[in-house]
Amino acid sequence: MAPLQLKLLGGFAVSLSTGRSVDISGRKNQALLAYLALQSGKKLPREKLLALLWSDRGEAQSRGSLRQALAALRHDFEEIEPAVLVFEGDSVGVEPAAIATDVAGFERLAGSDSVADLKEAARLYEGELLDGIAIRDSAFEEWLDAERGRLRETAISGLTRLLERQTGLEAIATGHHLLALDPLREASHRALMRAYAAQGRRDQALRQYRVCRDMLRKELQVEPSKETEALRREIEAGGGQAEKTQPHETAGTEHRPALPLPDRPSIAVLPFENLSGDPAQDYFADGVSENIIAGLSRFRDLFVIARHSSFVYKGKAAKIPDICRELGVRYVLEGSIQRSGNRLRVTAQLIDGVTGRHLWAERYDRRAEDVFAVQDEVTETIVATLATSYGGRLRKAWATRTETPATKSLLAIDYFQMGQDHLNRFTREDNQRALEFFTKAAELDQSYAKPCAKVAWAHLVDVLLGWSEDAAASWAKALEAANEAIRRDDDEAWGHWALGGYYLNCLKQPDRAVAELRKAVELNPNDADCMTDLGWCLNHAGRTDEGLQWALKAMRLNPHFPDWYTMQLGQIYFDARRYGEAIATFHRLAAVDSVPIELWLAASHAYLGQIEEARKARDRALELDPQATISQWTAAERMPYQEQSYLEHLRAGLRKAGLPE
Repeated sequence: MAPLQLKLLGGFAVSLSTGRSVDISGRKNQALLAYLALQSGKKLPREKLLALLWSDRGEAQSRGSLRQALAALRHDFEEIEPAVLVFEGDSVGVEPAAIATDVAGFERLAGSDSVADLKEAARLYEGELLDGIAIRDSAFEEWLDAERGRLRETAISGLTRLLERQTGLEAIATGHHLLALDPLREASHRALMRAYAAQGRRDQALRQYRVCRDMLRKELQVEPSKETEALRREIEAGGGQAEKTQPHETAGTEHRPALPLPDRPSIAVLPFENLSGDPAQDYFADGVSENIIAGLSRFRDLFVIARHSSFVYKGKAAKIPDICRELGVRYVLEGSIQRSGNRLRVTAQLIDGVTGRHLWAERYDRRAEDVFAVQDEVTETIVATLATSYGGRLRKAWATRTETPATKSLLAIDYFQMGQDHLNRFTREDNQRALEFFTKAAELDQSYAKPCAKVAWAHLVDVLLGWSEDAAASWAKALEAANEAIRRDDDEAWGHWALGGYYLNCLKQPDRAVAELRKAVELNPNDADCMTDLGWCLNHAGRTDEGLQWALKAMRLNPHFPDWYTMQLGQIYFDARRYGEAIATFHRLAAVDSVPIELWLAASHAYLGQIEEARKARDRALELDPQATISQWTAAERMPYQEQSYLEHLRAGLRKAGLPE
């Protein structure tokens, strides 16, 4: 066995032959290693690697990036013999004897005629090549798309030959697996129709025909082929019924060995059940499930089972604990859709597969004039509710689980979550505790980018709320931590989020901050935390109306939003001259008592002529900070507006409230 084992199907993981995992930090480093490993035995010119992964940079910068990546990989593998990387002149390759990939094993097994080999190939194909790794370089994307297509076709070919050799429930399960790889492939629908008919399940076979027909009409505007129609007529006439299913037979009777649970929150999203009685609604139900899987996969500190593995359970009566055991996950999300007239109801529930507890459930009732808009809205809301870092149900469940962490990675996630809890309380002591927890998390797991991003934010908050004894040092530490987050994983949204916070609050460059926050939201469109700060940055850049739209969208995506969403929304309302809404928003923060909130309230009441209320808010601000003045709290370093008129607007309101100059 090669000393280094590389898993590339359905994600990315590296381990030694002993089973010990090896952390490779940075998505580009991972992509570089994967590309070299798939070209095993070849020596590749550095120019080819530069064009593949760093084509957006100048020659000097791209060569420097490649050197750093290769140096990091050599360091990661310095104890492995023979050496993994091979250098020859200006070319780089990997030593075939040093590394083995699941792709090579999959391709070998998928070409076999042995049932056992074909089953093993199906098991190895856990998802698309490098699933979850996004490298924003067109050359790499083109190569990856081509390789994914080739491997998908290999998987389809292997599964087709496996299904031909199977009967009963095994054939049906393989048929669903096959169809999940390409839902528009008529041959896969026909294979599943035959598998159902062979068990005497004629109604299910004909239902599968209708699913195929409706999907072809909807997606391709074509009718089923003559071969598919001929099979439908044969089944209607009673053909193809080779064996009967016993009434007690259900999925899940085949017991597979339990997979170990990952060292982070892990979830499988099961296909949502169509309760409408209309097979055409299967597309909507499947689309909801697929969109949720795609959305959750953007949160890179979660472990999300790929679509094709989850969809194996479609239409089966498997038990939740069995599914979790077979897929190696802690949590399952299941749900249903039901359409009646122009009304559509979507339900979802989160279940702990270990304890069996129902952790969260929600129902979404919508008008169905535009089902795709409804699908997008509902799935975005579910994803944000589950996965946002503060109010996310999945992370809350993980934080309150009863087991004691057994590994450094588990402990790092726990420290990170404790840091989140303290950071959200907005006191000097809690901010310091948050910084300590985030620092521990970052030290325990050198590939974990999010704690570094939050170290940056803790330093930023220290300065913004007047707690730092050395603002320059805090700014410098914030920048260092934000850059470290990006270095660890430049495709993780939070590093760019933290860097945007630095640009806005330290350098007073709202436009640069907006650019970083837009990049963060582009990397993860479901992260409401990044989204609300994008709104805040846009407001400081003078685009208040656009900022307000983003802030409100973030709240819709994350209904259990933390207090700082509300604080920022109140400020945006004030800057938009919507003082009544600003006051109502700030009053929702009864549990948060801080100088900035009281000052915004004082200025808002003053502009509305509510002088008594303005003075009460002013007096409370002075209780919290007896030295508070207009010049102190509206200094450019505290209020980094791009347009001076915004600062003058706030200062005038505070003068009306009677705050000292």
